[in-house]
Amino acid sequence: MNEYIVAIELGSSKIVGVAGYRDENGMLVVSAIESNSATNIVKRGCVQNVDEVYACINKIKMKLENRIAPAKITKVYVGVSGVSVSAEEKVAKRSFHEDSIIKQAHVQKLKEECRAMLPSTTDTLEIVSTGYIIDGRAERNAIGVTGTTIEAYYKAITAKPALRKNIDRCIIERSKLPIAGYITSALATADVVLSKEERMLGCALVDFGAETTTVSVYKNDTLVLLETLPMGGRNITRDIMSLNLISSEAEHLKISSGMATGFKSENNVRLKFEGDNMVEIDLAKLSSVVEARSEEIIANVEAQIKRSGIERKDLTAGVVVVGAAAK
Repeated sequence: MNEYIVAIELGSSKIVGVAGYRDENGMLVVSAIESNSATNIVKRGCVQNVDEVYACINKIKMKLENRIAPAKITKVYVGVSGVSVSAEEKVAKRSFHEDSIIKQAHVQKLKEECRAMLPSTTDTLEIVSTGYIIDGRAERNAIGVTGTTIEAYYKAITAKPALRKNIDRCIIERSKLPIAGYITSALATADVVLSKEERMLGCALVDFGAETTTVSVYKNDTLVLLETLPMGGRNITRDIMSLNLISSEAEHLKISSGMATGFKSENNVRLKFEGDNMVEIDLAKLSSVVEARSEEIIANVEAQIKRSGIERKDLTAGVVVVGAAAK
């Protein structure tokens, strides 16, 4: 029987569970995917209603187990994302009495020192190495290099403690499932979506979600910036609701009308939207509403890219866009 790996992602629009296994070549084979709506119970990536999220996770667990039977789910990996997730640069230093070979234990100690620098008011999700300076020389990997001084540069991925605490309440306390590990969703997405060449040349990865937009910038195969913005596709939905539509109508209209191609504002055409009642929508107004909010989101994305300190011309691989709201 296959040994299954199970992961859960708690998004603001839906909670997704995935089960898979590694084949004889070590490749991951996805066997089952199940999801449940998370609207109003997960806000900007953070669990708001523990009971309802627990119920969703329990349903997903049962559906996955039905599909991978007779195997049972005994532990899960959890993707962590949310508006408070960001990366902060930290530097740890060490000197040796004489020229020494830097070992794994030295690097681990530096990472622990970096972790100790972070305030207790934040939850450290991951410490990502971004390079070393050894006796004034830049090194991507320190282990095995000789020197008398070392400076280790890290990106500390942090979030508000409530983010992981509420996940624990749903999965460990209520579902009685051990958590095998927490995975920073933005880093996992980059691992899957971006090639090594793109990360080396320089690129921005923009993940448009329902209530958040995550911006990651890479250069020289190193994470330069990670920031989560409190805006996404649902902001556009709410703006469309200002045209006298209920949420479900606005969401359907946003998805199905091909608005991404834009409408000519001079066309005063009206769209009949079928629901419980016939509603007429002025396409020019609709276009204006969507365009205004989209421009605001993109302006904020661009501001984060500028904040990374990487010039636009140096992002040779451009911008890679993912996420359901990107549609």
